[in-house]
Amino acid sequence: MDELFEVLTLIQTKKPRKSMPVILFGQEFWDDVIDFEALVRWGVVGAEDLKIFYKTDSVDDAFDYLRSRLESTYLTPEGLDQMKLT
Repeated sequence: MDELFEVLTLIQTKKPRKSMPVILFGQEFWDDVIDFEALVRWGVVGAEDLKIFYKTDSVDDAFDYLRSRLESTYLTPEGLDQMKLT
């Protein structure tokens, strides 16, 4: 949990220069263990922060999500420029 929240905090504060998709496997587990919606209701995180990660139970779904995120980030003129900088 410590590492998960460290990574989410780094992404939330835009510390990594590159896009960093986070996929959480086991949607039922994550919904039971951490009530992310409650964190929004209590003002701990913003609703936009919930877009930092993606919950799924399917490897194929995770692959499709990851591929689409990487394509939308790096297969654009801005994304190609970002790749040159790193």
